[in-house]
Amino acid sequence: MLSNTRELRHFYLISRKQARGSFALAIVMCIIGALILLLSIAALLFLENYRETLTIGAIGGVLTEFVAATALFIYRKTLDQFNHYYRSLHENERFLSILNLTARLCPSKQDEVYIRIIDSQLSYINQENWMNMDRSGPAPSKK
Repeated sequence: MLSNTRELRHFYLISRKQARGSFALAIVMCIIGALILLLSIAALLFLENYRETLTIGAIGGVLTEFVAATALFIYRKTLDQFNHYYRSLHENERFLSILNLTARLCPSKQDEVYIRIIDSQLSYINQENWMNMDRSGPAPSKK
């Protein structure tokens, strides 16, 4: 279990780094796209001889904004993954702490506490399975 915790921490750090990179890319792309778009539109108003060239610039600005929107979408998905790993890490550490505290009890009470831990974990697993089923929709019926 301790190796699981180490791996979760590693994934947590990777997700955090990826989230920062995605967000920074999205912000830079938004700024660049907006500048290209605004400059192209402003130039279109004043430089009628270069209308075709400036139209291409405006299209480039729109495409840059599309790339920025894609980067923001990736950022959101990365945050979802980041939050999932964070919850997993927290749950894993809590579970290990409970086991550690249980091991410190007198031997006569340990079995009872271990049974309660197992019961609570089984109900938690069942609850998670039901929540996942709700998100994915009803199971197909077998006929």
